[in-house]
Formats: sequence, structure tokens, C-alpha cells
Amino acid sequence: MSSATIRVCKTSPAGLVRDVQQVIDNSDFSRWNLGSPTYIKINGNYDRHYPGSNTSPWFVDALLAALRKRGFKQLTAVEGDLPYFTADEMASRTGIIEILKKYNVPFINYQSLERDVNDIPQMLLGAQVINVPVPHGHGIAVMSCAVKNLFGLLPNPRAKYHRKLSEIILNLEEKVRPFTIVDATVGLVGPSTRRGKPLRMDLIIAGWDAVAIDVVLTKMMQYDIKDIPHLQRADAKGRIPDINLEGDYNWDTLPRFDWPLKIDAPRRVAAYLSSTSLQSFRFFPWVMSKLERMYHNITFLRKKKMLFSGPWMEYEKYMKDWKKVK
Repeated sequence: MSSATIRVCKTSPAGLVRDVQQVIDNSDFSRWNLGSPTYIKINGNYDRHYPGSNTSPWFVDALLAALRKRGFKQLTAVEGDLPYFTADEMASRTGIIEILKKYNVPFINYQSLERDVNDIPQMLLGAQVINVPVPHGHGIAVMSCAVKNLFGLLPNPRAKYHRKLSEIILNLEEKVRPFTIVDATVGLVGPSTRRGKPLRMDLIIAGWDAVAIDVVLTKMMQYDIKDIPHLQRADAKGRIPDINLEGDYNWDTLPRFDWPLKIDAPRRVAAYLSSTSLQSFRFFPWVMSKLERMYHNITFLRKKKMLFSGPWMEYEKYMKDWKKVK
């Protein structure tokens, strides 16, 4: 059986820049070519600043600072469209694009770029890819993080792939083989990556095996491998390695989080419809995207006060402080 080393490190708003730098420095640096193109796959679920939904602006800021300091020259951030908005709109409306400009890092929306037989953007094949997911609950995948973030490499609309979700995302992980650094400063509890409740976690999780990272996170979320469809499939295929934990925790001291998954009626309906042949009708995906967009926006407005008054917002305060001194 193969083995994988996963680092789980505690962090804080004041120490995030330092902690991300240390994780990058300890990431088996001999595997990197600093002069080669390096693509950063962010997690862009929503075109609003919604703590815990997207890769956070504070984590993008800290990561780019660390990569530039370490000598990475050809950095590019990438993401694809969703039915409700384009990746370019997401990057602009969340402020991510301004952080990228600060470090002279371009942004590429790969929605219309050339793809291989697996629908993976050609430019990523054989390239250095840094996968930067966020821990989420998910109505279909149950847990969405390191492996599930690669689902975003597929072209929009992606609902048609849900029928074979576990098989597809494991295939993507095997083809791309990214280095993953999880923005676990804030996660999102609930059945959707755009409607959950933020949870301050104060963690960074990193390694070269996305499946192993999801196994570690599964334990912290108090699930079992058999509860997570893609990990159950990975286990059956012998894809789960022996995991060596480094950093601030071992298997006995890993933090535990209360992460119940209660599937609400809208999520159940959407999941059912995405698994039917209705997806093949020309206007059905468009109608579904409009209805989901409306529901997400109503939810956002209802939760807005809570979203921007929780303890996780301390991270944004420190991000603003970094901008003042740089």
C-alpha cells in the first residue's frame, strides 16, 4: 500500500501569513519547479463574499505572499463558470481579482479552453497545480473538500456529471495529481456550498494526496469513510494510502467539529432532478439555474447580518492590516 504525508497545522488571523509560509516550506519542495507554470485552482462557489463558501480572500493573500517569497515565478489563478455566474464575475465581485493584481498573478477562466477526452482543460495536464479548497458539507458528496474541488475543472453545466460524481472526481484527482492546501480557516456547515453556516476552524491542511486529505478531514468532521461516497469508492479500489500526520496534531489529538448534514427540501429536490434525464432537455438546466440563483440570493440576504458578524470575520480585519503595510 502507498503512503502519504499530510500536514495539519493550527493557525490564527494574526499568524496566517507565517503559518501558510511554513506549510509551503515543508511541502516536499524537491517536487516543485519554481520556473514552471503553476496553476492555482481556487474554490469559487459563489459570486458574493460569503465566509466559508469560496477560498477566502485572506487565504489567497497569504498563499500568494508565501509562493512569491519562495520564488514561484509563473503563477496563474484558475476557475470555471457556474450556471449562475461566470468565473470572471466571481473573481471580481468577491475581491479576489484585486488580490491577484497585488501579486501580479493573472486569472484564467478555463470554461471555453481546449479539453482532453476527460473534459480536463489541456493546459493543466502535466502542469503544476495547487488545489485550494474549503471544507464544506454537500447534499450529494456529503463532504466537499480536496477531491470534490477538482469537480470544478469540468465544463459548465456540470449537473449531468452528478450521476457518476464519485467516479468522476476520483478520476480527476488521478489525472491532475495536485498539491492541495486547504483553506480551513473557515468551513461551511450545511447541505450546500452557498447556503451553509460558517464555522471558524483555524486550520491549514496540506499534502500531495487529495484523497488522504479528505480522509483526515472526514475524521475531524466526525464521519466515517463509509459515509463519504467518493472515499467509500476509493477504499474499495485500494486508493486510500497509509497516512502519516505531521504538523500540530496526531490521529488522537485531531480537532473534532460538529458537522451534521441535514438535507433540506430544496437540496433534495435539486439532487433528484440532477440525476434524471430532464438534464438532457435544452432549457431545463437554464430554468433550474435561475431558480437556484434566486433561492441562494434570498438565503444570503436573510443570513447577511450573521455572516459578517461572526468570529471568522477577524481574518478579514487582519487581511486589511496586511494591505496597509504592503
